[in-house]
Amino acid sequence: MDRRARFFWYLTITIATIVSIVEGFTLNSVHETRLEYEELTESKIIGTDEQLVSVIETLETRLKKRNDYVMTLRNDPMKLTKVVMMLDENGNMISTMWANSIRVSSIISGEKSYALVQYNKEHRRVEVGDKLGGYKIIMINPDGILTIKEGKKKFHPVQSLAMDPSKIENYTN
Repeated sequence: MDRRARFFWYLTITIATIVSIVEGFTLNSVHETRLEYEELTESKIIGTDEQLVSVIETLETRLKKRNDYVMTLRNDPMKLTKVVMMLDENGNMISTMWANSIRVSSIISGEKSYALVQYNKEHRRVEVGDKLGGYKIIMINPDGILTIKEGKKKFHPVQSLAMDPSKIENYTN
């Protein structure tokens, strides 16, 4: 074998040895890291039966509380008048067309004020102190009447008037 071939063989063997040593150190550090992770995972307790039972009990108590909740509705959502808007002859929305509601048609002012109202599909003339199905009339003014029922005040505007909601709130206060 000539000198040139021996040189390349020595060079190849030397490079292979250096690469093997470097790879050995790299693989050794990877092996040490894997052993550290193995120790960490062995010390961890994942998904024990006690933990699972406590989570299930918590979820079951929450579900029982939700099942015990009773929801009631104040108004019947199936009434068509709750979703259909009705307008009077002037194009204003009529919000009190139900049977047990008071609809004020007009106000008559004088020495004593009177209001013409529609209640239970009947037209009546009322004054302060009169009662309509549990509603007691406590005030009559040119904009409408103020009633009280079970401690709650409610203002009923004249239906042909379009009133600002803040003005209605001032009357009920």
